[in-house]
Amino acid sequence: MDFYAEAERILSQKVRETQKAAQGKMQQLRDSLPELICLENKIKETGLSLVKCSILSKNVDAQETNKNTLTTRLEELSAKKDALLKEKGIFPEEVYYCPVCKDTGYIEANGKRQRCSCFLNIYTELLMGEQTEWDTSCDFTDFKTDLYPDVTDKTRYGIEKSPRAHMEWLFELCKDFTGRIPDTGVKNMIFTGKTGLGKSFLCSCMANELIRRGVSVLYIKAPEMFNEITFNNNQELRRQLYSVQLLIIDDLGTEKQTDMRYSDLLEILEKRQMLHNKFGYATVISTNMDPKGLLSYYDERICSRLFGNYDLIRFVGEDIRLIKK
Repeated sequence: MDFYAEAERILSQKVRETQKAAQGKMQQLRDSLPELICLENKIKETGLSLVKCSILSKNVDAQETNKNTLTTRLEELSAKKDALLKEKGIFPEEVYYCPVCKDTGYIEANGKRQRCSCFLNIYTELLMGEQTEWDTSCDFTDFKTDLYPDVTDKTRYGIEKSPRAHMEWLFELCKDFTGRIPDTGVKNMIFTGKTGLGKSFLCSCMANELIRRGVSVLYIKAPEMFNEITFNNNQELRRQLYSVQLLIIDDLGTEKQTDMRYSDLLEILEKRQMLHNKFGYATVISTNMDPKGLLSYYDERICSRLFGNYDLIRFVGEDIRLIKK
């Protein structure tokens, strides 16, 4: 599927539905408010008279006087119409599906024309919908720390406190991190830990929270990301990797090992760090590998950037998928 084209289609459909609903609401008002129809007719007549005055009048002074009179009259009629609409709970911005970009799908940011979050969020959901572990419905209230053991066992878990206490701290850290994006003062994060400890689920909660806030998010599995940008030369995806306010790369280390992958990952890390330093854009990376595993799997240039620019957040406990069953 061409996710970009499909996102364009869906956005256009949402815009049409919004406009149709607004038109239907206006028609209902016209049917119940003769005053509104009268005002709209007077606005049309006054506007037409203003055009005729500008074109047909030969006396310059008389033309200017008439234009001023008609312009004032047009403003008064428009103000009366706006007041009537607001009295009935109708506001101009309601005709837009996205008031931010006014349904163009684009905004001006940092001196550049960029896709608006209304498009990016649709595109992201389509992209993430292809990934079986992605849950677009979950939120922070669904993350249950009571699924983690409440016993202290440093030999088993490698920490001084219980997994439950550790995960309660981690959970609050992630909520605070999500709430502050974009923020140059918040360090990027790497989630590490074996499978089944909730890394992907918590990433989903973070992504969903930000999407609901209108923040642009891209959540993508590492194998899918490298397959698209390294092997399929997906330039649109590459551009999204460099423009979203939060990038989540899940399952790093499960992708195919190629020299091109190293080059692409290095470029992503460097450009995301530049965006973080300048605009507060954030990156979260999730991996089943521990630091030693990352060091053996990636070269020194990549690991130096990961360990230097990211907070290492360790997930501990037992496989919560087995506990739920």
